[in-house]
Amino acid sequence: MHLPWLAQQYERTCADCGGAWRVPRYFARGRVQSIFSFFLGSSRTGGFDQAESDREIQSSVEIAEQAEAFRKCPECGSKHYSQRPLRS
Repeated sequence: MHLPWLAQQYERTCADCGGAWRVPRYFARGRVQSIFSFFLGSSRTGGFDQAESDREIQSSVEIAEQAEAFRKCPECGSKHYSQRPLRS
């Protein structure tokens, strides 16, 4: 469900070179689930499945790589930026 007052994307502006790039809300908010959270969740289900664990870890690694790509300016690689919501 799309809530119009909730930004779906953010625009980051590099403090060093002035370049701008868009970031999905999932990555802009800093709430990327860690592997530690996964292990807490798996212990609640009562069992441990190695194959499922491996898939979850691989998925977490891929998400972390995506999040890291959004943290850097695509033009100069700086991690110094300001951020503002883009509302439609």
